[in-house]
Amino acid sequence: MSQDMSYWFWIIAAFVVTLVVAVMVMKKTKKFGLSFGLSTIVNLLITGGGTASLLLGETDDTTNFKLVVYAIAFFNLVIIAGFVLFSMRGKGNGPVPHKEYED
Repeated sequence: MSQDMSYWFWIIAAFVVTLVVAVMVMKKTKKFGLSFGLSTIVNLLITGGGTASLLLGETDDTTNFKLVVYAIAFFNLVIIAGFVLFSMRGKGNGPVPHKEYED
């Protein structure tokens, strides 16, 4: 696999796997902090793998640019996952009725 193909593989894998983990954990546990923390750790591990792959391979003129794009993609994904999880957090079974209004 070429260096450019590997680069795109790691970025796409980070987005797909991180968001799938975030949504699945949130659906199962309904805990925002746990889901956000696990998705951030997964994102960090995959981005770290991509960075290591980039630095251990052949370096060229675009290596520094690719490292900057990895950093931008990492933070963008943290923000996107946060918004997705925040929007899922508000989904419930409707408003909770007050005891004074129950019959």
